[in-house]
Amino acid sequence: MERRHDLLFRQVVDQVGAGLAASGFRVFDRGWLGEYRWIEFARQRWNGGGCPREEHLVLYHLADHCHIGARLQSCNPIERTRAGEVVMNLWDYELAAAETPTAKAALCRRVRGWVDDTLARIP
Repeated sequence: MERRHDLLFRQVVDQVGAGLAASGFRVFDRGWLGEYRWIEFARQRWNGGGCPREEHLVLYHLADHCHIGARLQSCNPIERTRAGEVVMNLWDYELAAAETPTAKAALCRRVRGWVDDTLARIP
């Protein structure tokens, strides 16, 4: 059974996921609850002191509210503690506009741009 019938979210995930794979992220988790869908990507990096750090990026779609969101958070995988700040953003869209290829592409570019810019600022 095809569960990924949310074509708008699928297009956003495909657009962002391409850049994430090149940055070492892999799919960590995905799911849905009613009209709420999410996919979580994770990567592990080592800082200069030899300590590991996990970064988790969650993309989500609140279809009932016409929102696409993203959240980036770091954690220490050894201590299983969250570290650093959480960075989030939310993009609203018009339901009718989301049906047009031009509007979908513009939304994808905005989300991908934010993710790329946010990851570029991480030391």
